[in-house]
Amino acid sequence: MDRNNGGPAFNDQGECIGVAFQSIELLPRLGPIPMAAFQTCLQVWLTSSLLADGLAVVVQKILACAFAEKNFDKVTAEGSKEEKKAGN
Repeated sequence: MDRNNGGPAFNDQGECIGVAFQSIELLPRLGPIPMAAFQTCLQVWLTSSLLADGLAVVVQKILACAFAEKNFDKVTAEGSKEEKKAGN
């Protein structure tokens, strides 16, 4: 990854995150208030991303336990519930 121009950088989901690096490099030129605002937004984004990953881990545990118990009704119910949350 070349951090001088901000890209390309990809996360585990394949989404490009190189723009964040480029923004961080250009931000000090704008001053302290935009820099603080950007930092706050970045922290909110990272926190929400971490919470979403945590939820995914919990759902995977529920599904794994249901499969191990051969409780396929629970697997179907959990899968349907998560599909509705995802908006599909």
